[in-house]
Amino acid sequence: MKKVLCLISSPPESAQVTRGLALARTWLEKGHSVQIGLLQDGIYSGLNGTDISINDALTGAEWFALEDDLRLRGFSTQDLRTGVHQLDYPKLIKMMMEDSDQVLGAF
Repeated sequence: MKKVLCLISSPPESAQVTRGLALARTWLEKGHSVQIGLLQDGIYSGLNGTDISINDALTGAEWFALEDDLRLRGFSTQDLRTGVHQLDYPKLIKMMMEDSDQVLGAF
């Protein structure tokens, strides 16, 4: 089983997010461990009230939002949906370089 990190940097309504999350879902369906990192405008996918139609198929994935990108857009970790965790740059680099077998993105 591989550990896959999928980086999302586009806003929720974009075709890139749909494509990235569909790819993440495929990895999950094959039994792999999937983490989704929300960066830049991708953080909007992790906010309360955001509807991601494909999200139900990604319940087994771990979700993270980059704290600096939240703050730069006027949000805090309290604005995140349940199950989306905060992420700082050192943790992101560790996830990319040490904790993942494959990094996908940024979509």
